[in-house]
Amino acid sequence: MDLTCTLQHLSGITVSEARKLAKLGLRIIADLLYYFPREHLAFKRSRIAETKTGECVTIAGKIINHSIFNCRTKPGLTLQKWIVCDRTGKIACTQFYNHSYYQSQLWRSQQAKIYQRGVAVLVTGKVKQDSYGKTINNPTIKVVSFKDSL
Repeated sequence: MDLTCTLQHLSGITVSEARKLAKLGLRIIADLLYYFPREHLAFKRSRIAETKTGECVTIAGKIINHSIFNCRTKPGLTLQKWIVCDRTGKIACTQFYNHSYYQSQLWRSQQAKIYQRGVAVLVTGKVKQDSYGKTINNPTIKVVSFKDSL
C-alpha cells in the first residue's frame, strides 16, 4: 500500500469523513500514522487524603450524601452532587447538566435510587481545590460492589 494515497481511496472512508479528516490536517495515509493524541491522561487509584490539586485520579469510596438541585443563577442548569468518602477523608463531586430532561422528576427519582447512601462507587476525574475543600467537577461515577471493605 502506498502511504501517499489520499484517504478517500481507503475502503470505509466516505467523502464527508475525508473532508473532516482534512480539517485536522490528515490528507494521506502517512498522516494517519503520525497523528498522535494531544494528551494522554493516566488515572491512578488514590486515597482521598493523598490526592493533589490538578491530579487525575480514581477514588474508591462510599456515597455519604447525594443531592440534585437547580442552579439559582442559571435557569435550566441542574447540578447533581455527591459527597464520597473513604477511610482517609471525603471529597465533593459535582456534575452539571444543561438540558430540560435533567429537570424531570423521572430522571431525578432514577438517580436517587442508583446513588443511595452507603453505595460503593468509583469516582474518576481531575481534583480541584475550592473554598469547601477538594472537589471533582464532571466526574465519571460508576457504582460497584466490593467484597472487601473500603
